[in-house]
Amino acid sequence: MEDLILSLDIGTTIIKCVLFNKEGQERMVAEKRYHLIFPQPDYVEIDPAELWSAVQQTINQIVSSIKTNEQISALVVTTQGGSVLPVDQYGQPTHNLITWLDKRAKTLVQQWNADGTSKTIRKNSGWNPQPGLPLVLIAWLRQNNRQVFQKSAKWLSVNDFIIHKLTGNYVTNPSMAGEMLLVDIQKCVWHEGLCKLAGINPSQLSPIMPSSAIVGKITDSASKETTLPKGLPVVNGGQDHACEAIAFGAINAKNTILACGTAWVINIVKDEGSVDTLPNQMDLNFHVLPDKWIASQFLGELGSYPEWILRQFWSSSNTFDDMNLNLLQKNIIHENLFFLPLNGSRQLDKQTNYGGFIGAKLNHDRVDLSKAVLENAAFEVRWALEQLKETNHIKIQKLWMIGGATRSPVWPNIIADINELEIILTAYAHGPALGAAILGMLSLGFIEKPDQFFQFLQLEEKIIKPNKSNSQAYSNKYIKYQTLTRNFSKLLESDS
Repeated sequence: MEDLILSLDIGTTIIKCVLFNKEGQERMVAEKRYHLIFPQPDYVEIDPAELWSAVQQTINQIVSSIKTNEQISALVVTTQGGSVLPVDQYGQPTHNLITWLDKRAKTLVQQWNADGTSKTIRKNSGWNPQPGLPLVLIAWLRQNNRQVFQKSAKWLSVNDFIIHKLTGNYVTNPSMAGEMLLVDIQKCVWHEGLCKLAGINPSQLSPIMPSSAIVGKITDSASKETTLPKGLPVVNGGQDHACEAIAFGAINAKNTILACGTAWVINIVKDEGSVDTLPNQMDLNFHVLPDKWIASQFLGELGSYPEWILRQFWSSSNTFDDMNLNLLQKNIIHENLFFLPLNGSRQLDKQTNYGGFIGAKLNHDRVDLSKAVLENAAFEVRWALEQLKETNHIKIQKLWMIGGATRSPVWPNIIADINELEIILTAYAHGPALGAAILGMLSLGFIEKPDQFFQFLQLEEKIIKPNKSNSQAYSNKYIKYQTLTRNFSKLLESDS
């Protein structure tokens, strides 16, 4: 009988179930999209019933394909971080799942930034507070929706919710707990002071267990709903970016990852749980491996810009093919044409709510404007990496680039040129699921340490080297970009 690992990967808008053998080879993939809900401006939610239904459907599709000589040995969970679901004493939701994209609490964050509370939160939790993260949202609900707040007995991450549905147990893992901003980043226990700031008790949060721990078994009711065998072990898993890190071999500082989904995030592995040596804009979370942390910087929703470009400048085209072809044919760097991020640079302590093109002329066409938008993302990456080098004396020599942006024939080259770095690409699309599967193999004793896994599975790589001529041209443009961004932010600071 062949042993298989089933990874359940729950993203912001899509669920993927990926079935692996013990060598990390995929046997089957099932996907199901679900909807974001926008009840009013700045609100971004998910119906937990729709989410659970999508989980059931994808698991059912996988289980129905299992052959008679195969068996699922464990299910491992990896999910989006930063979203929160309040439930009552019976585990029933008292509100929709509020996602990390939510902005309803932005005024509260501004208050905390002004009075110094944000610095205290970061020192203890490792995270700069953001409007859509759990600590902020729970505190906001306490002030603005007393009915939901008072009815809620527990506050769950997506991981906690799904594991409870599968096993009946409330449990979370370090990387998911970290993104709730309620945990002590050094001790990995719920922080009394941060919980008090939110207005809750640590008992209202799930116990924290290691990522490779077996946290329960499939219950009879979950078996009936998912068709998984009753008693199947469920492994804790971790936050999707943290699981992805282990899949791409980021188990030390040598491998730095640029995750390019809707959100762009730089991730680098650290051996200590302190933010003292990190740039102010960087956050610190737990790795899925013990005694390791991941320093990350959220660069913004840069992955949404190509869609915006497509709508604004390439309305006659339904895909990016036309835009990419024109960008490849017109390889010109305009030294004084810039695009500033629409919500401000994440490298600055204060972001504006504005951005746009600077230096545009009548002879600039849609190709030039599109390229300026792509260059903007690369400038933000360079700025973040330079700050990391200044504070940690870490010089990045190679950068893994993963996510949707890697499919562009243009964008990775621009990032390589502007950052003067080798960019490593892979076509592999299921990094979080693979990382979760590795945790499952560790849990079941199939491997003793992550290094063993990479002895029999090597992901196919493509290396993009910087063009020296382009890098020289971009060097001066980058300095101008920093100056423009700072000045633009100061000019509009009063309106942000």
